[in-house]
Amino acid sequence: MKRNPILITILLFISLYCGLVAAQLPFSLDQYKKMLEKRAGATEPSGRVKQYRTPQIYETPGTTFVAPQKNYVETELLYVDTLPYFDEPIVIDGDTVQIIRKATPSHLKRFGADFFNNIPSIETAQLPVSDKYVIGSGDKLILNLWGSLNAQYELTVDRRGSIYIPQVGDVAVGGLTLSSAESTVKKALSANYKNFSSSLTLGQVKSVRVFVVGQVKFPGIYDLPGISRVMTALAAAGGPDSVGSYRNIAIFRGEKKIATFDLYHFINEGHSSGNIQLATGDVIFVPHYSILVKLRGMVKTPAEYELLQNETIKDVLNFAGGLLPEGNEKEIFIDRVTDGFHHSLTINLSDSNQVKTKLHDGDDISVFSVNPFREKIVFLEGYVPQPGAYGWFDGMRISDLFESDNALFDDTYMKRLDILRKIDRGKRKILYASLEKALAGDSLENLKLMPQDRIIVYSALKFVDEEFVYIQGAVRKPGKYPLYKNMRLSDIIFEAGGFKMNAFLDSAEVVRILEGETTQKFNVPIGKIFTNPSIAENIELKKDDFIFVREIPDWKTMKSVTILGEVNFPGTYALLSDEETLSHILKRAGGLTQDAFLDGAVFVRPMISKQINRQNIVRVIRNTQELTRDTLGQIDTTSLIFFWEPNELNKMILDLSRIISGEDDIIMEDGDTIFIPQTPDGVSIVGAVGSNGTVKYKKGQNIKYYINRAGGLTRNADDDAIRLVKPNGKVYKVGLRCKNVGPGDVVVVPQRVKKEKDVLATFKDLMVILSGLATTVYVILKL
Repeated sequence: MKRNPILITILLFISLYCGLVAAQLPFSLDQYKKMLEKRAGATEPSGRVKQYRTPQIYETPGTTFVAPQKNYVETELLYVDTLPYFDEPIVIDGDTVQIIRKATPSHLKRFGADFFNNIPSIETAQLPVSDKYVIGSGDKLILNLWGSLNAQYELTVDRRGSIYIPQVGDVAVGGLTLSSAESTVKKALSANYKNFSSSLTLGQVKSVRVFVVGQVKFPGIYDLPGISRVMTALAAAGGPDSVGSYRNIAIFRGEKKIATFDLYHFINEGHSSGNIQLATGDVIFVPHYSILVKLRGMVKTPAEYELLQNETIKDVLNFAGGLLPEGNEKEIFIDRVTDGFHHSLTINLSDSNQVKTKLHDGDDISVFSVNPFREKIVFLEGYVPQPGAYGWFDGMRISDLFESDNALFDDTYMKRLDILRKIDRGKRKILYASLEKALAGDSLENLKLMPQDRIIVYSALKFVDEEFVYIQGAVRKPGKYPLYKNMRLSDIIFEAGGFKMNAFLDSAEVVRILEGETTQKFNVPIGKIFTNPSIAENIELKKDDFIFVREIPDWKTMKSVTILGEVNFPGTYALLSDEETLSHILKRAGGLTQDAFLDGAVFVRPMISKQINRQNIVRVIRNTQELTRDTLGQIDTTSLIFFWEPNELNKMILDLSRIISGEDDIIMEDGDTIFIPQTPDGVSIVGAVGSNGTVKYKKGQNIKYYINRAGGLTRNADDDAIRLVKPNGKVYKVGLRCKNVGPGDVVVVPQRVKKEKDVLATFKDLMVILSGLATTVYVILKL
């Protein structure tokens, strides 16, 4: 941007001229401004405000006091009591000699401890200050004056407790409350000024340094806001610790005890007595508690309570908020230890003397529930909308239980209800009545009820047999179905999901039992019935009717087989006929690849295991095994000598090379799978050898060659039971010199079975035989 020298020169000249004019004026610019405002109609204030300055407390963020966070850990476990009591065993020398039953909760917290768990931050600039606040050194006061004198002063209380007011002098305010200080300052101003008003407020509070000692979580020296009270200091120190007193907290100023603070009165009643404002140098001392008792059971606030000397059981119950409605005030159990011995006593609060019972340190008080047994009550049970307990009254009858409109279901059995009535020794007798007649007002049937009666109402369905019909064959969901009123053949077909594709719709068979004696069979045009339910053949079904929908003979479904591995086109192929063979499937798959290993072909037929399961071969084997008789003469079956899974029999052993050459073949079935692997180049060795593994195949070598390459036989190897497993699944028993080894073979070397000999058992049996023989000889010689 290009500067214009002419314009700059003109601006400098104007500025210089204005300065010269202002210098010639007989008054200041501010006075000239006020004169112009006065000419324009502005009102001049009655006086000028002196020394106005916004107090610093409103210009800067307020002081924040946060209770110190220190590493004080109190382990708190979560206990859940499932019963209203727990049993405390008394164990002596490892034996339980007594069991003391106490009320729950089994684990208690110290009353008042939660008060210090959540200490908020304190913004001192936002805290209200009462008129009773005691002014001290370091406080900043704001004095506002208006009327004949307009002024605002920010005044700091010095170490002598005085403030300096211009044209007035020092005024002593230290130790005065805020309201008293305001009166003192106004009196001092009145000596020099008249016709004015004033107000004195606290601008910024001083800080006080106090000492919190004794049994607190974090004893130490604390700098607190000047408006702090005893509770503030206790909160800063984390509150009393596990053995600290909540009831007898002492505050010392100098050498004098000036107050005692009781936290229980503060928590329960809101009394602030003893919660005094603190001053610098104050000492808050928390001693050990004197008496701590446990209060459990049916009270509003179960906890551990601290008591003062001469306080009674009534006092601790007041701290807990009193008993719950179900609390038994006549049998309060106290477990006590005095002079090194355990004692137990029972208190009756309705006794004016016992209610004054003093408590001892360590007392464990249990308030149990009153007897939960309800005497004047009856129980309505069974098929009713609202079963449960009902209050009994004198003259109560059956009809009194069913006065509401919805007291019974529509299908309630009205001809009878049962009453089970208590008699001697907890037994009951049975009474019955007609519910229908009782509700109609029949006095003979509307029986009087007695306390503890059980009235049982029944459903009409209880006395009706469930009725079913059955459908099997070519339907989607064959099975048993409930028989409904007016149910017909078309309905049961619909319930069964309709027909399968191979269903023979011209005729279905219905079998019916007549009067439980004879059986009737007839055929129905099931297809017409389903498409036109209005025809007469759509008969109504009766109980236990059996419908059988036939399948169309020779109905063909799609069947498939899977061929995987070393063929040119592996995949799943649909069978073209029931006589299609494996060789034909191999041709459809494009034949074998060059890497096909024929001896390792695996053929799986799932139908085999299904057939085995139908034949229940496992049961046949178990029934043909050896039986033994134990020493008690009981017959015991030994475990199976071998165990197998039927699915293991799905694998068929075949010679694929003979099938390829046309010498042999196998007809394929639905679900068959054949896998043709690549030609391997190794022989696997497993079992009792130095190292299981695979050895590279070498033509012409025997079994011993491959075993030696695998580390040789172990000490426990049984070289007389070696098995050679061929890739197609064939197994041969071989010796070490066998050379019938090919690629992909597995050599299995089993361990030798050791026969353990029980010498003592053998000797015992021998002695029994010899003893029997000697007895026989002795008898013969005596003849």
